[in-house]
Amino acid sequence: MDVSSEQKAQQNFIKIEEARFKAVLREARAGRIKKGTVRESIVARYGEPVLNTGSYFLYRGPVDFFDSPKVYLDFDEKGALIGTRIEERDVRP
Repeated sequence: MDVSSEQKAQQNFIKIEEARFKAVLREARAGRIKKGTVRESIVARYGEPVLNTGSYFLYRGPVDFFDSPKVYLDFDEKGALIGTRIEERDVRP
């Protein structure tokens, strides 16, 4: 029972993270993540980034580490968004 419930919890976690990543990727591509948005608002909307260096956040797919597009959100010293970068990956057949 415990293993089964743990697997379901992991699957649910992955689904949630995948949905959040798809949202940040979709909105970054559409230019809907507005400059000036503060870090806390980004995290509240899209969840914790994979990498937080202080000057930028990195979001990528939770499962396909190498083939996933990457979304970088750049911040100024006050924590306001100053730019968005998307690094696309070649999809292998």
